This record gives sequence, structure tokens and C-alpha cells, in this order.
Amino acid sequence: MSKKSNKRAKIWILVVLTVIFLASSCYVFSSTEFNIKNIQIIGNINVNDQEIKMLLPFADENIFLLPIKSSEKRLKQDPRIQTARITRSLPNTVTVYIKEKVPVVLLNFQEIYGLTTECEPIPIKYPHLIPNLPIITGIEPGLDLIPFEKLESKKLDCGMSFFNSLSSDRFWLMDRISEINVSDPENLRVFLLSDGLEVNLGSGSYGDKMEKLLMVLKNVQNEREALRQIDLSYKNCAVLKYKKRVADL
Repeated sequence: MSKKSNKRAKIWILVVLTVIFLASSCYVFSSTEFNIKNIQIIGNINVNDQEIKMLLPFADENIFLLPIKSSEKRLKQDPRIQTARITRSLPNTVTVYIKEKVPVVLLNFQEIYGLTTECEPIPIKYPHLIPNLPIITGIEPGLDLIPFEKLESKKLDCGMSFFNSLSSDRFWLMDRISEINVSDPENLRVFLLSDGLEVNLGSGSYGDKMEKLLMVLKNVQNEREALRQIDLSYKNCAVLKYKKRVADL
């Protein structure tokens, strides 16, 4: 075959492929078969399906024209939503994966709120839905609390500092705590879940002090019912306050 014929054949192949591509594109973008007909929503609890669909900037348009990134960004503008991910399944299904903000502790502020790691209060609609989490008490009464907006409070920062000190390798210790009282940031107090025993932690080094608390509790197992308070605010010392006497350990 001559070079001229070979070149002509390549041109025809290119033309045919271009026509096929254009015809396919025309079909894909114009056929109603690829219009979105199903929107599946997974992971939402407090944000209902209808609210999520109202946030989406699409309804029944072509699935290939779906603005995924901008749609995810729009969903995350809802203060209740932490993350959002959208996928498409041909020919006409879109799946929306939602992760809502969840509380890590509770907050007593006129009523009970959940509290995220970013100090964002989450309203709890129904008392029977209050999660089994430690509760922070003693924050300033005059704070301007807005749901899902970071709550600015030095006392609350103290309580969250305590939480964060346990949230890595010592997180299991949180299961033993019922209340974190921050009324005095220089002397953080916690109350244990089993019997309400008060523990004074002072300030700073909370993780180490909780480890020390476990050692103290192990040594006074037989006397625990007589204990009123354990004071760990002193350096290198744990003071046990009994209901009728005070002893140093």
C-alpha cells in the first residue's frame, strides 16, 4: 500500500471514530435514560431525606452533568453535617453519603446539649435520645449559645482539655466518669460513674492524674464506700477525704 493510501485510510478511521464519539456523546447527554431518577441517602439521622434533597442543586438532570464537588460543598454548609460524599451509578442513580456531627460529651446549660470536639452544641430533641456520655457542668451562665456554632468559654475549654487528654490512648477512662465540673478552671472536678465519688484534679496533666487515680482506687478498694473525695491537685500526693476523717496516701 502506498504512503498516500495509508494516510487516506488513517484519515477515514479518524473520521469514523469522531463520528462514533459525537453520536455516543449526543445520545448520552440527550437520552432520558441517563436522567437522575433515584437519589439514595445513607448515614443521616437528624437531617431527614427531604432536607438533604432540598440542599442538592439537581433533581432529574443528566447524571453525567452532575456537579458533584459543588453539591458536596453545598451539603456541608448545613451546620449539622460534618462530611458529605456523592457518587453516581449508571444509568440513573445518585447516592449521597452523610456523616452528621455527633456529640462526644454532654453539656448542662439550662438544658442538656450534646457537644462536639469543636465545642459546637447540638440540641437534643427528645430526653430518651440523650446519649450515655459524661456531662460538663459549671460553665458561665450568661454565654450566648447558638446551636452548631462554636461556644466560646474558658471554663468549657478547660473541660475539653481534660477530654482531649483522655481521647487518645486513655479514652476508655471516660467510661468511668459521669460529670466534669468546670466551675473553677484551676481545680477541675470529676465525679465517677459507679458511686458519684468526687475527684479534684487541679489543673493540667490530666491524663497522668487519671492514671494515678486508678492506682489510688485499686489501693482503697475495701474503703471506697467510706470515701468522700480524692484530691489529686497536690504535686506527688493524693489526699483522701473520708466522710469522717482525712488521711494522706
